This record gives sequence, structure tokens and C-alpha cells, in this order.
Amino acid sequence: MRLLKGFGIVCAILFTSFSFAQNYHALAGSPYAGVESIFHNPASSVNQVFKWDVTLFSAQATLSNKAFLVENASFQSLNYGTVPFKEAKVVLTDGNQERSVNGNADASLLNFRCRLNSKSAFTFGLRGRGFLHAYADPFIYHDSLNTLKKWANANEVIPEFNGSATHSGWIEANFNYSRIYKEDDDTRITWGATLTVMKGLSAAEFNPRQMTYATALNGNNVPYYYINGGNLSYRYTQNYDLYDTNQSVRSNINTILSSSVTAVGLSIGVEYVLKDKATSTFTSWGSPEWNPKDYDWKFGAAILDIGSNYYHYGNNSAEKTVPTGLITDTLFNNYNIWHLQTLRDTVLHSYVKNSKLEGDFSVSNPTRLVLSADKNLKRNFYINGELTISFFTNKAQSRARTREENLLLITPRWETKGLGVYFPLQLNTDMQFWAGVAVKLGPLLVGLHDIDVFNWKNKGNHQLNGGGYVMLSIHPFGKDKEAESCPKY
Repeated sequence: MRLLKGFGIVCAILFTSFSFAQNYHALAGSPYAGVESIFHNPASSVNQVFKWDVTLFSAQATLSNKAFLVENASFQSLNYGTVPFKEAKVVLTDGNQERSVNGNADASLLNFRCRLNSKSAFTFGLRGRGFLHAYADPFIYHDSLNTLKKWANANEVIPEFNGSATHSGWIEANFNYSRIYKEDDDTRITWGATLTVMKGLSAAEFNPRQMTYATALNGNNVPYYYINGGNLSYRYTQNYDLYDTNQSVRSNINTILSSSVTAVGLSIGVEYVLKDKATSTFTSWGSPEWNPKDYDWKFGAAILDIGSNYYHYGNNSAEKTVPTGLITDTLFNNYNIWHLQTLRDTVLHSYVKNSKLEGDFSVSNPTRLVLSADKNLKRNFYINGELTISFFTNKAQSRARTREENLLLITPRWETKGLGVYFPLQLNTDMQFWAGVAVKLGPLLVGLHDIDVFNWKNKGNHQLNGGGYVMLSIHPFGKDKEAESCPKY
């Protein structure tokens, strides 16, 4: 329970109190999205209002949780100088149900987009990204099951257990090119592709499959439970073993980067625009070139994040099958199984077949199909709809994969060059409904995935969900940004 409490408090701090932290929902479909547009559709970068965009900094975090509650938690204690969450307690959700935790975060620095000419655009971006997924098939839990023996007794009716926990983190460089395929007075069709070069930095996976247990009597005629079936695998990247506390941070970073595996990914997309000739405007030099903000409808389709990251196995990675029956509830109570060496040598060696994992393993990126429609309602009002179809399930699975939690997103917005108000409404893959809000003030965009975070001002029981984002972007090189081409040197 100490582990659960620590996990919950960390999540609460990272994803709730610091909510300004790959989901910049406010910008979906926006002609002012700039660099960020390529992460919704690679074909949209040529359909941006400004000739130049530079994102100085951006960061976001998302957490979808169906496993934990934080009891007696609020931010009121911050006003009195006491320790936040001092009385908080993290507990599992009650009942017989599946449980999951899914989170992702990313950050970027000094990314830029440039319209090369009237027909094409180029974008370059650097990002760090991380995903965490944990899932367990339905099992019974309530407050009175405070020991492993009580829990095992209550769950004897369940035939087998499956679960998975997957983490993957990497840095990436994105090279995007988009171009007009066909254009006339009424329509405009563009295509785009993003080549991604990745370095896998951190990965871990814990995968119990088809686990079963039974009961027996010990020498004192006392019943105990033991695992009698199922497979266990545990793998992590070698970078964890390479970190040396006796070395400087810079030295450790260089070691990790040099030992990390390079991989390549791809994103592709198309965009179809129905122009609104009634609101079309001329550029400053009198050319009849169409302005990207003057459209009636805009439709898009994209397949994002095709590819995988690769990692070297860590020294303690292992796969075990056919348990010997030595893994008992008593063993779990008496040993510190959370230490990697103990986990392998004490627990996982209680199997007939033991395999140390060597070489490389892969973790799939969150490949998905994104379909979008954006309607210009006039007077700077718009509404965007986005459907995300993930290629990978959020259930327990034998192969390590990451995935986005987005499913359906509806975003009404009012925006101009320098101001914007956004109200993204989201239904995610965990069937949670989030109502978000975002504001753009000049170069700064700040948003929350779910305004339910404000309920944390009151002490009570809260579920850890939501997150947010912040982005700082500018449009340099010329007073009239919409009329400027890329500088010629």
C-alpha cells in the first residue's frame, strides 16, 4: 500500500496540480496551429495562415485512470504551508472490474515551420515523448481485502488472470513536407508526410499471462495459496543498468545516448478544403492567392506514428514458464519483490523453465488513423470534429505497444491571430468524458484536458484524470506575417 500511495501522490502532482504540462486539443483543425498542425495531419502544414512559425517551447501530459482513487485529498493545504496530500490515501477502485492506467507526455524545443512557396511547406521538430500503460483483467477488490490471502480467497471464482504494464520513452526529430496536389477556385487538396528519426531511451514491460493459483495446507495445517500456472516476463532497457551514480549527469546522458538504438517512423496524411469565396481575401501585394483561413469545410485523414522503437535488453530481463508452486502468498509478504534483482532471483526463479532475455526488443509506437472535419461558422467561430482509431488494443497483450487514448473530440473555438478561446469535449478510449478549456493570448497557449481538476480545491475522494498543455510560439520575419515568404539569403 505504501507503493500505491506513492504512485498516486506522484501522479496527482504531475498530472493534476501541474496541469500545464501528445494532445494539444485546442489546435485541432486550426489554421493558426503552426508547427503543431503536423501532429494532427502531416498534410495541414501548407494550409497554415502564417508563412513562418517557431515554437519556442511546448509541453503536455495526459492521464486516463480507471484503477485508483485518492481519498482525503485537496490543494487547500497549500494555502497554509503544510505538506500537500499529508492525509491522502491511494486505494484501488472497488468492485469486480478491469483496471487500467494510461498516460503520456511530451515536450518540444525550438521547432519551426516555413512555407517554402505558394505550393509547399517544410517543418522541423524535436520532441521528447513518453507513454505508460497498465492493464489488468477484471478482479474483485474492496477495502476489507487488506491482505494477499484475503484477496486470493475472494478471487478464487476467477479462472485466470492476465495483465500488462508497458512503458516507452524516446526522443525524435521530425522532418515534414506538405504540398498542394490539386487546386481550383473551389477546392484545394494537399498531401503531406513526416519522416521521424527516433532514439529509444527508456522502456520497461511486465507481462503476467494466464496466471492461476490454488490452495494447500502447510505442515501446521494452515492453508496457503500458491501459483500453479501461467507465464511471467519482465523486460527493460539496458540504459537502466548503464546509469552510474558515480558519474556526472552529462556523462550518464552521453552514455545512454550512445548506447540507444536509432529507429525510423512515418506519418502520412491528406487534406481536402472547400473554399469560402465569400470571405476570401487578397494578400498584401494584390495576388489572388487564397488565404488558409477562408474556408467553408476542411476534411482530413492521416495515419500517424507508424513504426517502433528498439531497445537492448537489461541484464535482469527474464521470461519464465511452468511455475514450481514455490510462489506463495507468504513469499510475497516476506520478501522485497520490488527490487529488480530480488524479483528475478527470488520470485521468477520459482519456475521450471527460465530464460534470460538477451539482444533487442521493440515497443510499437501509437499508430492510429485520424479522421477530421472542420467547419468555419464565420465571425472567427469554428467547430472541429476528430475521430481517432487506434491500431492497438488497450487490453492485456503479448507484444509491447503504446497507444493514444483519444477517441472522439469535438472542439468549438473562437480565434484570431493573437487571441483564442477553445472548449474541447472528449470521449476517450476508456469511455471517460472530459470537458476541457484553453486560452490563447498572443504567443502563449495554455489548456486543460478536463476542468474537473478544479474539484481538487475541495477535500474529498478524487480520481486522477486529465492533464493539460502549454505552448509558446511566435511568427517572425516580417510585420505582415501572412504576406511574408521565407527569407532569401
